[in-house]
Amino acid sequence: MLLEIVNRLMTLNSVGNRAFQNCFSLVNCNLPNTVRSIGERAFDSETTALEMQVVMNELPTSLEYLGAYAFRRGGSNIKFSVIPNKLKTLPDWCLGNCPEITINHFGGPGSSLTTIGSNVFYNSLIKAGTLTFEAPVTTMNATALFKSGMQENYAKSITTINN
Repeated sequence: MLLEIVNRLMTLNSVGNRAFQNCFSLVNCNLPNTVRSIGERAFDSETTALEMQVVMNELPTSLEYLGAYAFRRGGSNIKFSVIPNKLKTLPDWCLGNCPEITINHFGGPGSSLTTIGSNVFYNSLIKAGTLTFEAPVTTMNATALFKSGMQENYAKSITTINN
């Protein structure tokens, strides 16, 4: 509710580090397309006993920066399917433990995404045979797909695997 009110009163450009961390009462969050930055642990849940129940269907199309752990343990209501074209890096754990993430295509025409960090898709339900990587993606951490069901199936276009 508070974020909805803020969106009506002003143009929101960023969500700060830890802004809604452990905010278990936050249930619906529709970030406007003016948001260019989501800070580290912005919607993170630090406890394994509870997960956030925030409903968020897509990332803002203008997003340029996503912090590490931004949506870790965000819960089953985080359902992104598209990576915004301006985003260059998916940092460590940014989507870890969000089991309903359905992103299946990375890179391609217009994309700026070059780097995928560690445990980005930890415990997500990526369906076998649906994951595609295209240029400009060049670097993916060896644990990016850990426990996602896709550890062994990353595309040949990835030129660097970092441990």
